[in-house]
This record gives sequence, structure tokens and C-alpha cells, in this order.
Amino acid sequence: MSRETYQVPTGQTGYTGAGGVVEGTTSDSVSVTYVCGDCNSRVSMKRGDQIRCKECGHRVLYKERTKRFVAVCIPPSLQATNVLGPVGN
Repeated sequence: MSRETYQVPTGQTGYTGAGGVVEGTTSDSVSVTYVCGDCNSRVSMKRGDQIRCKECGHRVLYKERTKRFVAVCIPPSLQATNVLGPVGN
């Protein structure tokens, strides 16, 4: 593609990732909760916020685990064998 035909993508339309799925959100009101690596306080952040704890100013934040149910399907061939080794005793 030549430089003359390149069009700069706009931030409002999202972007088409692999598989043709449109990624991104239209509203910036979604906040994600992180845990500070220093003082363990919960920090709620929105897109564009500075990555910094609001209590102590520490810059290492860890994303909390999801609260969604995650199901694991074990194939029958692995159910009969003890993959993890002996349990308990």
C-alpha cells in the first residue's frame, strides 16, 4: 500500500482484529479494578488514567481475577489416568 492511499483509522469505529471481530468499546465509562503491589488497596481505573495507586503513588498494579465462572472440560481419556500424580495420603 502506498503512502498516498493510506487512511488513518479513527478511534470511534473500533478496529477489526483477527477474524473480523470489531474490538474496542464505544464508551469510556468502563472501569477495571486493580490491586496495588505496595499497599494492597483497590484502585479503580478507566481508560486513559495514569497507572498509579491513588493511595501511595506506587506504579505496579495487578489486575484482579475475574468473578466469572470458568468451566474446564476434561476429556474422558484423561479422566481415567492420574495426570497430576498421587493425591493426598
